[in-house]
Amino acid sequence: MIKIIFSILLFLLTLSYPQVLYASPPSGNYLELNGGFIKGENTDTSSPPSFTFEGWIKPNNVSGIQHIMTVSSPNQAHPNYQLSINGGSLQLTYTYSVNAFRQIATGNLSSGNWQHLAAVISSTSTALYLNGSLLSSFNGSNNLKAIGPDIFIGSDGNSSIFSNNTFKGAIDQVRISKISRNIPVNWQNSLYLADLPADSEAVLIWNLNQTRGETVVADEANHLNGLLVGGDAKIHFYGLFPTATPFVLPTLRPLRTIFLFPKPTFSPSGSPTVTVPERSSFSRYERPLFSR
Repeated sequence: MIKIIFSILLFLLTLSYPQVLYASPPSGNYLELNGGFIKGENTDTSSPPSFTFEGWIKPNNVSGIQHIMTVSSPNQAHPNYQLSINGGSLQLTYTYSVNAFRQIATGNLSSGNWQHLAAVISSTSTALYLNGSLLSSFNGSNNLKAIGPDIFIGSDGNSSIFSNNTFKGAIDQVRISKISRNIPVNWQNSLYLADLPADSEAVLIWNLNQTRGETVVADEANHLNGLLVGGDAKIHFYGLFPTATPFVLPTLRPLRTIFLFPKPTFSPSGSPTVTVPERSSFSRYERPLFSR
């Protein structure tokens, strides 16, 4: 009898906290951000009927404010859409209608663990999800802003790598859509344990399964490739075997010759002795170093 009661309690606990018990890391390669970010552009300026962001993150820490996703135009007072870490909570910020502005912070994120995040905005509700489980739901919104023109993953929308509040950690399988996705059903169907499929409602899909390169190759019909900003020191692709992303490496410098020993030569009789350094054959290439 005690075992039956314990099993029932464990089952209820599992239903109450699926984000703790069922979170699994995504498949394939992923991107490690250390101050760098991805920038994409979307020329569609229409107002979408709904908005959904889905993606995996593994933050190095959850302190302060770190922007995971930003959709905006230059010099905007508030972004069209922004998903951030705010002191360990998940924060969604977005604008709609003429000058309406909404900001929501809820839930508890953890550092060093893979977590699946989702934000869904429709005319009836605004909802945030962690590992397929609803964190909070609020009023919906009409007249949403365009999903563009600039889309940043890991940044606040500032094109400089020196901007504050960049996301630091791993990120994978990002999808932004112009419809309301059913996150709990997708989670139960294990959709997020494989590459995200393309459909007509996906504005961009970055499964991040490359091993190296300067751009993120899109996996949706719009082909919204992303530019990796920050260089090798701030961005790495990782797979089964960690490999530094080469980007455009500096060209090799000329051979540097080190003078080891002077070789004396003698002038004609009666002249003072002059010492002239001789080029040694001990030379080496200078190559850039990478850390993993």
